[in-house]
Amino acid sequence: MVQSNSADELFSVRRLDIKKVEELLCCTSKMIYEIAFEVGFQDYRYFSQIFKATPPLSR
Repeated sequence: MVQSNSADELFSVRRLDIKKVEELLCCTSKMIYEIAFEVGFQDYRYFSQIFKATPPLSR
């Protein structure tokens, strides 16, 4: 049996958050800081760094 790595789990959760962010950016008029807080990031500057470093999922 293969056990999942906590880093892999964190990456998967982050990818899901980014997917939701992409949907919110294209389909709402919310500001980036509003979306960051909505998906659970307390610091929108940190969120921006993570978002920029993550490859696009919807393209």
